[in-house]
Amino acid sequence: ETLGDRHPDTLGSINNVASFFYARGEYVTAEPLLREALEGFRAVLGDGHPNTRNTLQGMLRCKRAARRQARGGRSRARM
Repeated sequence: ETLGDRHPDTLGSINNVASFFYARGEYVTAEPLLREALEGFRAVLGDGHPNTRNTLQGMLRCKRAARRQARGGRSRARM
């Protein structure tokens, strides 16, 4: 069985890959994946769903970590 691009399991997998890159400090790679997962979760599950909220929180953490890294601060953060 093939799942579509907007299936919650597919979006969860995209989010997991983003988390991998985030954990490695590769924020520039993680951010577009988080954005893709967030847009998909919003479209499919709505803003109030836990998966959507968790992905949004991950996106915000990623943006903060990228800013810190750009300023020469701590380069790795826990997700």
